[in-house]
Amino acid sequence: MTSRISFLKLMQEDFKRRSWIAALLAVVFFLAYPVAMMISLDNMMNTGTGVVYSVEELQRWVTDFLGAGSYVHFALIISTAAILAAGEFSYLHSREKLDLYHSIPVRRKKLFFSGYLTGALMFLAVFAVCQILCALIVLAKGLLTATVVYEMIKGVFLRIVDFIFLYHMCIFAMLFTGNTVLAAFGMIVLAVYGPMLSVIVNSYLNIGFYTMVDPVNLYTSYTTPVGILMCLENGISQGTPYLIPTLLTVAGIAVFFAADIWMCEHRKTEHAGLALAFPKVEQILKFLLVLPASLLAGLAAYGLTGTEKRYWMFGGFLFGVVVFSAFMEFVYHKDIKMVLRHRLGLGITAVTGLLLIGCVSYDWVGFNSWLPDQEQIEAMAVCSSGNFGSSVYQVRMKEAYDNGSYENEYRNNLKRMRDTETEDFGSIYELVREGIQSEDKYQDNCTMIYVKYVLTNGKEVYRCYWVTVESYEKVEDMLYQEDWYREMCYPILADTEENEAENLQRIEIGSWNSDTIVLEGEQAREVYECYRTELGEMSVKTLRGEENVLQQESEAETEDSIWNDVTDFYMIFYNKDGMFRKESGYPFGKEFVKTGKLLKKYGLKN
Repeated sequence: MTSRISFLKLMQEDFKRRSWIAALLAVVFFLAYPVAMMISLDNMMNTGTGVVYSVEELQRWVTDFLGAGSYVHFALIISTAAILAAGEFSYLHSREKLDLYHSIPVRRKKLFFSGYLTGALMFLAVFAVCQILCALIVLAKGLLTATVVYEMIKGVFLRIVDFIFLYHMCIFAMLFTGNTVLAAFGMIVLAVYGPMLSVIVNSYLNIGFYTMVDPVNLYTSYTTPVGILMCLENGISQGTPYLIPTLLTVAGIAVFFAADIWMCEHRKTEHAGLALAFPKVEQILKFLLVLPASLLAGLAAYGLTGTEKRYWMFGGFLFGVVVFSAFMEFVYHKDIKMVLRHRLGLGITAVTGLLLIGCVSYDWVGFNSWLPDQEQIEAMAVCSSGNFGSSVYQVRMKEAYDNGSYENEYRNNLKRMRDTETEDFGSIYELVREGIQSEDKYQDNCTMIYVKYVLTNGKEVYRCYWVTVESYEKVEDMLYQEDWYREMCYPILADTEENEAENLQRIEIGSWNSDTIVLEGEQAREVYECYRTELGEMSVKTLRGEENVLQQESEAETEDSIWNDVTDFYMIFYNKDGMFRKESGYPFGKEFVKTGKLLKKYGLKN
């Protein structure tokens, strides 16, 4: 039998019991928002140090303070959600209080929603008042505009969404456990479990699958509610697409809310005070926590010893399995005699982890030794961390936004290789075979090579191997005769529209003994064409310093060379869309005789 106790009456009584939480939130939010804003704006508008902030700068600060992307306020929301969830549902962890609550002739769902809405309304009321006070302060300072109002409303909406998601997550931890301390631990686990799992997986793959070029993309940010919300905020604050974080946020709220309602109805009173309110999932949870924790212990043992011996990884893992399993059994039962209970589960965890570590350590799946038959390959490409163009990079920068930020796109060896390949790949194939068969991957005379496979089925695969420098140079001597390889090493050699001399606007050259020399217009284009021609004509031996092209030059010309003082050299191009790129890291030495004479002509002194 249930009574007709008013739902509002339940909320009123609940608020009276939790009024201290409302008072605490009011003080903290008042200091974090209106007071902090008023102090900061007063300091910025009355510096007394001669520093003057424009109205636009002050408005930008206001939008940054109240808008999306503030990590300080995001942390405040996380703390608020945890405090409210713990305060409203702590009675679930006391058998005496739970007996009292359940003796009231009120349905459990009604009792749950009473505490749920009371906590949510506490936050909304305090937060709304503080935001209104902030708006009044901005208005009083004469900084309120339509843009500022829009950013404030957007920030308020996001903070409310953050709270709703995290509030449901924290309530889940309170309902799932039977102890407040373990509930707090559960909140932390829900927040960090996904990222930690992805870090462990990537760490083991990087150790065992050493031929893997790109790490496995596990979308770490999307494995935790905190990461999802931060992605959502960053996307909205930067104006980038945020559909996936939005969908994940809605789905997360729905899942946690449904789980909370189900648990509030099926949670048994006699389980209050236990480690978990649902003892049947004890061993499942133990497996999910002990396995990654023990794998992490294996990584720690492997890394801290500094010997890179795999048996330390196995030993650290087994030590972790025993210790963490015993600890969790003690937490479950609070009895030292029970720490080795459920030996079957301990064995399953140990065997699972050993198989995973063995699979990675000994390459049982054949990842590192994978090499398709030549008939299955359509084309291949290769480059090395020590090749001619290893230090060449390209940066594309868009025009600065209003807030002064810009976009960068770095062009490195791997990205250049993705645009090139050759069908005459016999020498590259043999080089890869040597890399697979090599036992010592990190000898002093070795270099890492990156290989691209274009398979006959259209799939592209990227791997890296260690080969001797001598072997790679033999292959490189042949490859450098081909246009695609030279252009991969030095992108300005490619006959593309973006490399045309008319796009070059400026060359800057720095030296030890003089200020930076800046060449613009026709002078810059003349030096560029000369340098580009000389670079394209140079042989492999010349670039490696194995062949002296200055033998016919005078003694004074070689000893007193302009190149002795050059420390920096880069070219800046602008395209028709107004975007520019900077080319740097190219070879620059005495062998560039004609280019050196031009630079001396245009002002670079010895």
